[in-house]
Amino acid sequence: MPDRLRSLVYVMPIGLAMASSSVLADSFRCGTYLIREGMPAPEVMEKCGAPTSREVVEEPVMARRANGSAFQVGVTTIEYWTYNLGARVFPARLTIEEGVATKIELLHRN
Repeated sequence: MPDRLRSLVYVMPIGLAMASSSVLADSFRCGTYLIREGMPAPEVMEKCGAPTSREVVEEPVMARRANGSAFQVGVTTIEYWTYNLGARVFPARLTIEEGVATKIELLHRN
């Protein structure tokens, strides 16, 4: 394999990983506390305080009929909480559904 091609084989996966804007994580530290997926939102708020930013989105809840067509059966509220925990720590974004942290992402700084 030519040297140029060999270097691309090693460099491309690194570049693709760095291009991602966030990294999924199942936990992050907030001071001395470990915040994990599955924690109730009030417990997160108790340990970390109010988020730096908060976004609330309403999304439709869909169901399927026997013939495969979809219809809306309701609406659910999803919250996105972002915590900026200091210069040495990546910001964390939590997805809160039905009062529970369902996803944690570590965000890259620009």
